[in-house]
Amino acid sequence: MRGANPFIMSPACDITQRWFIAALWLACTTLFASTLAAQSQATWRLRPLTRIEGVETAGGYTFNRVNSILVTRNGSVVVADVGNVEIRVFSADGKFLNRIGAEGRGPGEYERIGSLGLLGDTVWVIDSRLRRTTLFRISGEFQQVIQSDRSRPGTALPNALVAKGRVLGVGYSTDHGREPHLPLLLMNRSGRVLDTLAWLPNLHPAVVTLARSGGGYTIGPQPFSDAGLTFVSPEATRIFVVDRSAATAAENASFRITAFEPDGVTVWDRTFRYTPTRFERSRADSLLKATERLLGGNGNAETDIRRAVFIPQYYVPITGGFVSGDGSLWLRREEHGASVEYRVIAANGRGLATLTVPATTTLLAGTSSEIWGVERDEYDVQTVVRYAILK
Repeated sequence: MRGANPFIMSPACDITQRWFIAALWLACTTLFASTLAAQSQATWRLRPLTRIEGVETAGGYTFNRVNSILVTRNGSVVVADVGNVEIRVFSADGKFLNRIGAEGRGPGEYERIGSLGLLGDTVWVIDSRLRRTTLFRISGEFQQVIQSDRSRPGTALPNALVAKGRVLGVGYSTDHGREPHLPLLLMNRSGRVLDTLAWLPNLHPAVVTLARSGGGYTIGPQPFSDAGLTFVSPEATRIFVVDRSAATAAENASFRITAFEPDGVTVWDRTFRYTPTRFERSRADSLLKATERLLGGNGNAETDIRRAVFIPQYYVPITGGFVSGDGSLWLRREEHGASVEYRVIAANGRGLATLTVPATTTLLAGTSSEIWGVERDEYDVQTVVRYAILK
């Protein structure tokens, strides 16, 4: 008797085959649709609505170095100017309303504005020099000081106040910035560590630390750091951790984003592919010379400086960002050329849109329909601007 033909299936096998083909077709269709959606993300534009010129609106005050903007529930904005060590509140149409705190060491004062955010109607300000967090009402009224204690084992410097009475903190370096990773910790307000949320890449931190031949250390900026970034949503209900390690090869370049709840639960974790841009050798040489001029006068050898400064093969994929009021994450891409792209990631982790702005514009806060940012002119004078999002 001849053996059974392996290409002729029984009715049961035929049904199984049909289901397999249908499932395969559905999977391929879904993958194709997902890939097509990723390739055809919307392109948004911005239209200026309000311009806040410091000199004109605040009695002779000129913005120096604005690094944070908060949009309140009533549409007014809190503007942190770290260059002038001032925090000011403006209406949506640009009218100056009030100050929050002042420079100093007393209650309701701060010496260095590290970061700030909103919890309801409370503005929290972290002073990275005095190692404390001060709470204010949006009207400027001082509420409370929370002092950080680095003497306790396992504590960390605060990075943000988040919901449910938690504090987000980054474990500080014990080896002068040379640890490959630093812990991102969840703490209570007294500083007790509750959980390790993530480990942030730290091979090339934001500062260069050099040991002096005569003792001590010299600290300077690391212009192209690719250390991990954290972003906290308005009202502190979502925490985003971005691994933006610079690519070492053009193939399969990616950055990774993980979204957490304030209690440490992972919401989603995604890797985003991109095409890297090679770092120009001429810019690397110029950067090294500038850093040598900055740090060389402190007794540091040229070879030590060159070894400490990070010159990537490709531009770092993410250089900044913020979380909008609708929960979307706005990421500033590579810093090169006259313009820069922002990539908008929806609250559920889906790529939403891209937009391009002049490199002299930095976007800092927003809602689902409006964005606030800072523009710099040719003299480096800053203007705070409110934009409409054209979708």
